[in-house]
Amino acid sequence: MILSNVKVKWAKVGNNPGTKYASDETEWSIDCQLTAEESKDWVAKGYAQKERFDPEDGLPFCKIKRNTHFTKKNPVTGTTEKLEISQPFIKDKYGDDLGDTAIGNGSVCNVQFMERPWEYAGKSGITATLVGVQVMELVEYSGGLGDEFTYVEKPTAEITETETDEDKVPF
Repeated sequence: MILSNVKVKWAKVGNNPGTKYASDETEWSIDCQLTAEESKDWVAKGYAQKERFDPEDGLPFCKIKRNTHFTKKNPVTGTTEKLEISQPFIKDKYGDDLGDTAIGNGSVCNVQFMERPWEYAGKSGITATLVGVQVMELVEYSGGLGDEFTYVEKPTAEITETETDEDKVPF
């Protein structure tokens, strides 16, 4: 399933997964801007319990996530092991791999997800799990506050040739 040509924010994909809420566990995630109709449909399908709105502009959005690890009990030793999950792909509009390109807020992307049923503590439902991102219009991530220092030009040494004893050798 694909959300087509959506503006995205807070893309934590590639080599920069984010931290799960109130946990040390990590996950890949991306916030996708939705229309009012898409937002209502997102909740109706059970992907979210309620509609979410961006505090900056008031527009509806959804968060699509994928864990970076899963835990599994080893049947032989009985210990719990943490196993890696492959990261979502990131491609450009031509299908070329963008690898760990940092996707900035306001980029327009196609976001692929799959429906995944879940059961926990006697409850069940369905969730949207991030599969990949196709970047249609990249807004490069500039990151952080930036460098506000001013710098002076480094001095350079001037090299001049001088006559040495080696220059006087007759051969």
